[in-house]
Amino acid sequence: MNAATGEYIFSVDCDVRLTPNYLERCYLNSQIPGVGLCSGASVYNSGNDVVSRYLHSYGDNHNVASTGNVAFIPGNAFFLRRAIWEEVGGFGDYSIAHCEDHVLCKRIKEAGYTLYSDSSIKARQTRRLERHTMCMRIWQWCHRELKNHLPKKSDVIPAYLFEYLGSPVQKRIETNAQYNELMFIYIDLLYMLLTVSDMVEFACEKGVLSEQDKEGFYTVVLEPIHAYPRLFSMLKIDFALASKNTKRQLPHVQNQPDPKQKEKWDLFGLLTQSLSKGGFFRWFEQQGVDALIAESKSVAYDFSSYAESNYTYK
Repeated sequence: MNAATGEYIFSVDCDVRLTPNYLERCYLNSQIPGVGLCSGASVYNSGNDVVSRYLHSYGDNHNVASTGNVAFIPGNAFFLRRAIWEEVGGFGDYSIAHCEDHVLCKRIKEAGYTLYSDSSIKARQTRRLERHTMCMRIWQWCHRELKNHLPKKSDVIPAYLFEYLGSPVQKRIETNAQYNELMFIYIDLLYMLLTVSDMVEFACEKGVLSEQDKEGFYTVVLEPIHAYPRLFSMLKIDFALASKNTKRQLPHVQNQPDPKQKEKWDLFGLLTQSLSKGGFFRWFEQQGVDALIAESKSVAYDFSSYAESNYTYK
């Protein structure tokens, strides 16, 4: 965008479809005094596959009912005067291939301008993502912040990880039942395993957790899943695909949890035990695995650069 020579800059992702008057409304809104960045509602509406429904239900939508000043404008479609882009220095020296929109919004607000969204116009995201790609995508947005604030004491790390990665999943599982979307539970289980395992590995690399701690986490969490071989096999494949840049594998551990480790990771263990006792694992073993396999064969998934990048911490 630094190469732009016109008076205005309009950025739109290739997987986004706009309402016909999108550009006109953004231009008019950009004339409001003090406005630095414009957009419309951002909605995820790419199809009826599990991941598309999940993203539509859980937050990959922005400013859907907002007309006026907002806190954030996503990077899938935005409009601004080139003079403002140059004044704030665009993305600055930010070089990571995602979350540039957060950087730009912050720089524009710090310069004293407002962000304006118009809910009468929409940018519809149409890209269809595979399960593991979606998990990688979300974790790439979040992992640095959690790693930057990793506690220095090993005994508080399990509670820290459950607060930020376990508890939200637990709450979504309850909501999934209200949506009548049992397949969402599998997505949440995969995401929790991917993210917590990455944090545990990171803590081991930093010397805060031990290899015994890592083994304890996997043993406690996976123990209820091992009784369902088709479920475990699907989780293992999706986990490997989502972890391919770290070459991490979901271990097949069937040891009895050490009492100390069981107590340490008990919150995560209780989560998977509740899914087992509630009948989800049995249902997924009998019906969910086949449904996801059939969907994977029938849906044409789109390319995503998130599937090619990684979430290693530098």
